[in-house]
Amino acid sequence: MAPEPGPWHVRGALALLCAAVSYNFPLAILNAHGVAIGRSTLIVVEAVLMGFGLLLAMTRWRMEMTRWLLMIAAFLGLSLILSQFRQSFDPKSLRDTLMFAVFIMTGMLVPWRDARRVIVALHIVILLVMFIEVLFPAQYGAFVDPRAYFINSRGFTLEQLGGDSNLFGAVRPDERYFLPWIGWNRASSIFLEPLSLGNYVSFAALAMLLYWRDWSWPMRVFMAFSSVIILVGSDGRFAGTSAVLLVLLAPLLRRLPAVLAIFYLPLGILLARLFSQALQWRPMNDDFPGRMARGMKQLFKLDWHDVSGFSIPTPALADSGIAYLVMSQSLVGVVMLQMFLYLQPALRQPEQRLYLHATALTFTLSILVSISMLSIKTAGFYWFLMGVMIVLPARENARRP
Repeated sequence: MAPEPGPWHVRGALALLCAAVSYNFPLAILNAHGVAIGRSTLIVVEAVLMGFGLLLAMTRWRMEMTRWLLMIAAFLGLSLILSQFRQSFDPKSLRDTLMFAVFIMTGMLVPWRDARRVIVALHIVILLVMFIEVLFPAQYGAFVDPRAYFINSRGFTLEQLGGDSNLFGAVRPDERYFLPWIGWNRASSIFLEPLSLGNYVSFAALAMLLYWRDWSWPMRVFMAFSSVIILVGSDGRFAGTSAVLLVLLAPLLRRLPAVLAIFYLPLGILLARLFSQALQWRPMNDDFPGRMARGMKQLFKLDWHDVSGFSIPTPALADSGIAYLVMSQSLVGVVMLQMFLYLQPALRQPEQRLYLHATALTFTLSILVSISMLSIKTAGFYWFLMGVMIVLPARENARRP
């Protein structure tokens, strides 16, 4: 039986999660007040976070981590092979896959109750920062200045972002809002962009499904009501759809065999292709059907050179997540990723099956329209809790006399 992690390993793992999902916020404040934050700074920060997570896992080894260490080795080998074909090494493509394994292994160090506490604490912080942002947008924009941060660190230009606000993506061009009479800008909270805040709502819905029985009724009401408020603040239609789907499908997902999770992505691509063609969705429309049609158009434009991983994806594929994933990892890499993440027949408990299927469903829906699930501030939540769920039965058995 694996030794239980010491308090410093648990605290370190929880600190890593908090830093991974929120590090852009303090960096943006530094950037707004005279410390220029460029792309190289982000690379260093993410490398430190990943290295710290790997160090924590290696110093408190569990047999369940073997699968994820093999995943790291496999994608490191694939990255080296692709770099030979490309005549260039793409660190982001490697980071996109390694973070899954690192966060899962780090999550294995954290007991169920500790993970629950930190998720609730982060939820409260996200809610409070969002309220400050929407109630005092001018002051928040001047203090944090997300627009300047994304210009410096992501290479955006002032013309691309446009508008007079210092916020990022705060105004929809077509003025489509959930509740326009509130008068809020689209909020982003500690994530600095509304899409990531919307993705958090999907995760919050899944976390509520898992922890519902552990909470008192006041806590249940608070988490549910505050999640709806965050959803309205982010103005995330995709997030709302994902959250509703998870809640409605939860009874079924608890009963489905775990191995079926590997079929979500290929089935999602097939259905997206059929619907976008049959219903003549327009790729230029800035809505969910339009983005899905755009993603399918980009995916099926790829040639053998692209799907073999010989090309490095461009930022233009950010709204075509599945095309980006195939081009960055190759078709072989995408299959490997799905097998490592979702081919886990040992996950037999209902809550484990629910989490595996829900994560596979959310990943599929998201990757069809964007690369947001490959962002550390989104992936950190999902894959950290995956690690917690994987070792949960072993911890429960160890406590029994």
